[in-house]
Amino acid sequence: MSKTFVLFALCAVTAVVGAQTWSNTAPGTFIDISTTGGTAILGAGDDTSHSIVTTVGNAAFPAGPVLIGSNGVALSSSAPAGTFVTYGNFCNATYASSYFPAGNAALMPMWNDLMALNPNTTIYWQEASGVLVIMWKGIGHYFAVAGQDVTFEIQVFANPPSCSSPLVQFLYNDMTFGGSQAGDDNGAVATVGYLAGTTGLADAQYSCNQGIITAGTVLSMTYQPFVFAISSPAGPGSVQINISDCSGLSTKYFIPYTFSAGVYPAGWLYGLDITWADTVNIFNAGYPFVRNLPQTIGPVTGLPSGLQFWMVAIGLNGSYTPTGKFGRQTYVIP
Repeated sequence: MSKTFVLFALCAVTAVVGAQTWSNTAPGTFIDISTTGGTAILGAGDDTSHSIVTTVGNAAFPAGPVLIGSNGVALSSSAPAGTFVTYGNFCNATYASSYFPAGNAALMPMWNDLMALNPNTTIYWQEASGVLVIMWKGIGHYFAVAGQDVTFEIQVFANPPSCSSPLVQFLYNDMTFGGSQAGDDNGAVATVGYLAGTTGLADAQYSCNQGIITAGTVLSMTYQPFVFAISSPAGPGSVQINISDCSGLSTKYFIPYTFSAGVYPAGWLYGLDITWADTVNIFNAGYPFVRNLPQTIGPVTGLPSGLQFWMVAIGLNGSYTPTGKFGRQTYVIP
């Protein structure tokens, strides 16, 4: 590596034991991103899917390629645009993963047989301030009728500040089709929840065909297996890294990093693109990259503004064996 990256531990954060779950009690704010600079997905229709690439992600829904389906689903998938992402009326906790490209996490705010009446002004996406937002605005049900539509969105948070902070929120602005489609109101024929894919988390269903998702509902999925948040609290040239294992399984951590992604584009070390030699060198260097939990590193100032790096925090037990808990981030120092 061409640069040395040195941080010093200053204070501690608290690790909290938790369980992956959905809650409808946490606050959240619906954002109409069609009015805040969001990018419109062009050509939305019936059973259509559309590819984007995001820099915002977390342990449940990683950054990178995303496939957005008109049927109220988003997948962390490198499948090309147009890959059929259908709707299956499937009601159990494991979902019908066969309906999606294999091995991908799926966020289902309203997995339903939906149809965009307005092909270029129905689905939007935006990433800003560490939040990825995907919105379905005024989308109708199959055999849709003009004026009979609903509006909802996903928010994915890159830097949850604590174990109790949501990884993902589903926010519902309007859930009433009304008229001839009133039987579909409030998610009455929809599946709502999360399919883990290969992320290491469990599937988490909130509802299926229950009609309990009313306007104003905010659903929050919590349980970060490993909170790993990077910020610059001291301004340009500063970096602070907050680390916490929400499962309580890790007593130590290891942080490999790279400034030169591209050797292994798919990422071989919990998604980190790094050479084996660099990984060994960082581990052998010891402190501060092998350290006890809980831990906050930083803030450290005087680093080059504009420097981009990729890091993954890996939970270790007392014998320095990975616990399977990790957090992955890409960061550009302001």
